[in-house]
Amino acid sequence: MTDRIVVEITLTTDAGGGTTTYYMGTSGYATKPTDTPANAYIAPRIKSVGAFKRELFSGSRVTGAVRPSFGEIVLMNNDGGLDAWMGYAISGAKVIVRIGDENAAYPAGYTTVYVAYAQHLVADFDQIRLRLRDRLNLLEQPLVTAQFTGAGGLEGSSGVAGKLKQWVAVGPGYFPPILIDAASQLYFVQSTGTGGLGASIKVYEGALEITKGASYPDAATCLSTSPAAGEARFWMGTGGNGPVYFRLGSVPQYDLRVWGAGYQPSGGAWTLAAIAALAGITGGTGTVQPGEVLVDDSRSYMQVMEDGCAIQWGYFGMTRLDAFVSNIFDVPGGSPLYTFTQHNAKNWSRAPTQDMDAPVWSVTVNSGKTWPSNLVAGAGLTERDYMTRSPWWVSFSRTDATVKTANPGAVAVVIDTPCRNFPNSFSQTTFLDGYFARYGVRRDFYTCTVPLTPETIALELHDTVQIKLPRFGLSAGKHMRIITQQIDADRREITYGMWG
Repeated sequence: MTDRIVVEITLTTDAGGGTTTYYMGTSGYATKPTDTPANAYIAPRIKSVGAFKRELFSGSRVTGAVRPSFGEIVLMNNDGGLDAWMGYAISGAKVIVRIGDENAAYPAGYTTVYVAYAQHLVADFDQIRLRLRDRLNLLEQPLVTAQFTGAGGLEGSSGVAGKLKQWVAVGPGYFPPILIDAASQLYFVQSTGTGGLGASIKVYEGALEITKGASYPDAATCLSTSPAAGEARFWMGTGGNGPVYFRLGSVPQYDLRVWGAGYQPSGGAWTLAAIAALAGITGGTGTVQPGEVLVDDSRSYMQVMEDGCAIQWGYFGMTRLDAFVSNIFDVPGGSPLYTFTQHNAKNWSRAPTQDMDAPVWSVTVNSGKTWPSNLVAGAGLTERDYMTRSPWWVSFSRTDATVKTANPGAVAVVIDTPCRNFPNSFSQTTFLDGYFARYGVRRDFYTCTVPLTPETIALELHDTVQIKLPRFGLSAGKHMRIITQQIDADRREITYGMWG
């Protein structure tokens, strides 16, 4: 069987946003009338489609964004046939690489190797090099961009013009509201909805809860009607979907703090997939949440999502087919999807991944940003405790000297996160148990190379597989997690890295 690689590159070719898709192959041919596109000539311009690599670990024991690494697609252009590309928009162009038997229908009989996006091109008189990336770059922009205009009403007075409208996920603790109109004592709480938990949102002055009056039925009533003296009244947004405001009936003499509850407009908890959708990466899957956090600065989507991953071993990224996924990293479990042996794989190696060459014997977690408040004399002991904690909502740790005794090179890890996700000893113990189960023991790391086939390329990061070899104590077979995947389409090979 003789195979062929075909690359589809869709470029924006005019100022109005019109696009043109170019097809190029490792050999030239004309598509069949039943192919898509039909009766089209595929120019033999591909010199190389490079290597595509993804890593589940980002150089530490705390997961987060899947780290992609693309090579480049090299196209022959010694005849000048692609010179027009110099005038087209290259950045963001979608690139699809497929491989299949040269007699197969296109694209139905081909396997998609990967989907990527052009970053830029480098050209000379002989060839064009397309540098590639995935869409995670869309997450490298601020999560919060909405600002108060200062035009009055719910947009506040001129004094808050340009101030960011803070975003809240679940309950980040006791945080400051934003005074947007001193004359009417109107405050902004959060841009997110309440998830049906509006009754639980409370406001405190000097750690003493302010009596809540009936919630406003609409924005107009909120703006026109002041609460009674000593009371607070909230406007939760239409259907409780935010944004959330409140007014006070009296001017406060002490610091104000709000116990909030931030959810999606649908009422569901925020997930990494839902946050990615805000950045333009729609259709994502996974239920991993960002943590209980407030964002009132220029932190990017990526930063917020990675902070959430740090406290639950989460990861997220784009698959080789350009789909956003998120999941919780765990020890190998379930039935293996593939068994690697000395007969179907080569170039076996055992070596640790970066920064994971020894177990962890000590973990310290500092969790939850705090906003300390001054105190009213009558504030309760619990509220006084909550609203004077600094600099973290909670800090906890565990050491296991037996790990260090058995592994002299064992390391200590400190995790700092603004997320307030460990409110009690049970949640703290659960996290530490899970952390030591994953990283407090010796782990095996193996790599091997297999032929690029529809079966081997279907394996994904975090999939459970099995290694069965007559060496290294693996004769009975051992379950592993895939943590790296490097596809070399030029060589028709895939190198997998496994953790177990």
